[in-house]
Amino acid sequence: MCPYCRSKNLIAEEDAPQEIKKAEQLVKAGRYEEAALRYEALDLWDNARDCRRLAKKKHVGATNLEAGKIGAVTMVCPHCGESKSVTAKSAEETCSRCGTTFRVPKRVLDLLGFDQKA
Repeated sequence: MCPYCRSKNLIAEEDAPQEIKKAEQLVKAGRYEEAALRYEALDLWDNARDCRRLAKKKHVGATNLEAGKIGAVTMVCPHCGESKSVTAKSAEETCSRCGTTFRVPKRVLDLLGFDQKA
C-alpha cells in the first residue's frame, strides 16, 4: 500500500511500459473498459476517460441498424463490433469473427418477417 495515497494498485515503474502496451492492445481489440481500468492503475486518467467514451460510442453504435438487401439487415456484434448480415432464418446469430452468440432483437425479426412461433 502506498503510504501517501493509500492506493493498493501499485505498479512498479519498470512495469509501466508493459502495462501501457497491454492497455493499447485492449483498445485495439475494442475492450475499452478493461483498457480504462489498466490506465487508471497507471494514473493515466485522460486515457481512461477516452476509453470510456469509446466504450459508450461502441454501445450506442451496436443498436444502430442499417438496411441491407431485401430480406437481410446488417447488425453489429455486441462483443467485437464486427458487421454481420442477418436474415430471417433464426432468432440467434453467431459472430464469424469472435464466435459470440447473440439474440436478434424482435424489431429486426419483425422487419425480416421472421415467424417466432414456427
